[in-house]
Amino acid sequence: MDEMEEELKCPVCGSFFREPIILPCSHNICQACARNILVQTPDAESPQSSRASGSGVSDYDYLDLDKMSLYSEADSGYGSYGGFVSAPTTPCQKSPNGVRVFPPTVPQPPPQHHLLPQPGSLPQIPRNSCITCPQCHRSLILDERGLRGFPKNRVLEGVVDRYQQSKAAALKCQLCEKSPKEASVMCEQCDVFYCDPCRLRCHPPRGPLAKHRLVPPAQGRISRRTSPRKISTCTEHELENLSMYCVQCKTPVCYQCLEEGKHGTHEVKALGAMWKLHKGQLSQALTGLSDRASEAKEFLVQLRNMVQHIQ
Repeated sequence: MDEMEEELKCPVCGSFFREPIILPCSHNICQACARNILVQTPDAESPQSSRASGSGVSDYDYLDLDKMSLYSEADSGYGSYGGFVSAPTTPCQKSPNGVRVFPPTVPQPPPQHHLLPQPGSLPQIPRNSCITCPQCHRSLILDERGLRGFPKNRVLEGVVDRYQQSKAAALKCQLCEKSPKEASVMCEQCDVFYCDPCRLRCHPPRGPLAKHRLVPPAQGRISRRTSPRKISTCTEHELENLSMYCVQCKTPVCYQCLEEGKHGTHEVKALGAMWKLHKGQLSQALTGLSDRASEAKEFLVQLRNMVQHIQ
């Protein structure tokens, strides 16, 4: 089962696939992760701009290229999406199913080593974007359809759902300090799994927490997988995702902040671990505030009774 679980995880985020799409190399990737690893290529390096600029390749050559870069509908179940750019060290000109994706007569773009996949997230796909498969490292230039041209792997998505449902009993509480107990509920607003003792201690059904919705762990896992990801980007580096937390400055940072900014010599920790720690502390603080509010209400009632008794 553990080996199967690794096959159901995205090679980019390491989590279970969310809305997986199929790349022309037959590998799968989350749709959100595909957007994060897009790299924008210069106009001069894209096949479209080369054709428009009148380089030595004719329209007929590009027509042949389009025909040769298409996967067979009968072989793979979907059409390919552009052409792969093979690296100089691995001049493979064929896809895994044997269909040629780039004829050797077409000049290849220079190596994209200086354009590493950046984990940024943009609202729209930039023109002449390029995506590199994280498993076979083949690059693919996107056309005007963007990521919408990739087919969604509904079968894999269903397998992930059923696998997660079968392992629902193995869900553990995220707030237990020593040996995590089995989770009994998940709060959709807090996005945290609770066991019964931690729920009573950290998430009491009163105050602002009374409006939170608690669901069974299996349902919570599915809703977490299907809900859109909220990706926070760095304010100083707009194309970088916040992945670490500076303990000294008490602020989330990206890897570029550590290399170029003032946080390079500061102590940093994983953003996910600090997020869970702070969420638990805030939950306990809310519980304390709720208790104090109840005590204040009781004190006001006593004062009113005393005033009425004196009158």
